[in-house]
Order: sequence, then C-alpha cells, then structure tokens
Amino acid sequence: MENLDEEIVPVVQYYYDAPKTNTAETVDTAIEPFTVYISGIDTRENKLLRNSRSDVNLLATVNPESHEILLVSIPRDYYVETVCEPDMGCMNGAMDKLTHTGLHGPETTEMTLEKLFDTSINYNVRVNFSSLVNVVDELGGITIYNPNTFTSLHGNYYFKEGDVTLNGDQALGFVRERYSFTDGDRERGRNQMRVMTALINKMMSPKILTNFTGIMNSLSNSFETNMSDKDIKALVQAQLADPAQWTIYSYSVTGSGGTDYAAELGDNAYVMYPDQATVDNAKADIKAVLSGEPAPFVNPQ
Repeated sequence: MENLDEEIVPVVQYYYDAPKTNTAETVDTAIEPFTVYISGIDTRENKLLRNSRSDVNLLATVNPESHEILLVSIPRDYYVETVCEPDMGCMNGAMDKLTHTGLHGPETTEMTLEKLFDTSINYNVRVNFSSLVNVVDELGGITIYNPNTFTSLHGNYYFKEGDVTLNGDQALGFVRERYSFTDGDRERGRNQMRVMTALINKMMSPKILTNFTGIMNSLSNSFETNMSDKDIKALVQAQLADPAQWTIYSYSVTGSGGTDYAAELGDNAYVMYPDQATVDNAKADIKAVLSGEPAPFVNPQ
C-alpha cells in the first residue's frame, strides 16, 4: 500500500542548534524571472511547524516580463538524493523520500530540488491544510475545471466533472483526495496545481490587486514566506501597471512505485522512483519560462 510508513510511524520533529536561516535569493520581481518552492505542510492545526513533512511540493517559475507561470508538481514519495549544508542536521547525500527532507526545514527541500532540476530557487512559501481553507475563503472562493467525478474522503464532498466552485473546506477536500483515482497521488498533484492555478488567477484580478495590502494583512497568519514585502509589492505594482493576461502552465513529474531504504526512517518504505524523462521535461519547461519562452511540455487540461 502507498505510504504505509506514514501510517505506522509517528511524526518526529527535529530540533537542532544549527542556525535556522531561510535566506531568499532576491531578484527584482517586477522584471526578473524567479522560482518559488511551495510547500504544503502535514499539520492540521492552524500553525506552521518549521520542521515538518512536505506533503505538497510545487515549484512555481514566474516570468513577469512574458507573463508566464509554470507550476511543476513533485510527488511526496519521490526517491531523491538529500542535499543540505553540513550544519543542517540532515543526511546529506542519502537517498530518501522527498517528503522527509522537510523534517530539516524548507531550505533542505529547496537544495534537494535545486539539484534534482538543476535550477535555482529564489523563495519559498509554506502553508498547512488550515491555511488553504483561510486563503480560499478570504478570496471569496475559486472556480476550477474538474476532469474527474469523485467524492472526497475529507468532508464527503461530491465533485462533478466540469466547472466547480469551491469554498475553503471544499478546496481542502479536493486537494487532499487521492484514493478515488487510479493515478493516486499523481492525480492529487494535478488537482493541487488546478487549485493553485485558480488561486493565482483570482489573486491577479484587479479587484484583489487593488486591495492587496488588506488581503495580505488578513492572511498574515495563514502562510510563511521568505519573500520580502518589498518583493511582493514590486510584483503587484508591476501587474497593476500592466494587467496583461498571464499564461499558466502545469507539469507533473512522475515515476514508478517500489520499496527502498529511507534514510530518515532507518528502514524500508514505499517510494517513487523518478522517471528521468519527466524530470528532463520539467527542466526544459523551467529553462523555457525563465527565458520567456513557452513551456514545451505541459499537462493536458
């Protein structure tokens, strides 16, 4: 069964004396392309623990000049080489599930993904399940296209095929569901990108942008980011000055399931071995958007 270890092994929070830095690689967000690591944390309470399993892993590459955004979804069980600085407390160079890298802070996951995709990550944003509910409700709900009819385990919500409008708790049920799909966690990742796309479109609307400060203040406890207020405001102001339509691409890397040694657990666990072809496609997409070109590999809508 997928993720068996997550069901029988308790969450262990790691605390260590190393400096807990989370420094952004700042750019001029009004004109320069950048990449953000978006992490969904495995906590249900309305708080963000710094060292938590990263159950949702998205890279968002943004090009403000070409008005392009690329979302890349990486499965939580992806079997990757852990990368971190010696003082971060992780097992640098060890193979493990991507989700476990979050136990040593978001910068460990960032470094791991930077090596996997041969790219730089400028910023990170961390949310938990409760945060998603707050964000969607604060924005007045979102509308997405749902390609699959299913009922969610969380909330027992029925989602028909086609356009559906979601409030916060419904959006949470939508992005958490995986057992209804033959493609399991892969389809869950695609649904997460569908919700993220809807959130981006909603937040880029003139109505939201003109009240962006108020929205951000009301959501201040719903997420954490190392992106400065200055960087956020520069992107918003550039969009207000040139409210062009954004093109949002999405792509999911994938792989095959198996059992292998997970360093953090010290035991074997379910993992997903990366399909290198999809990793290479994601690399090409990231490079294209950073260069202001269309992404060559995208998921069907």
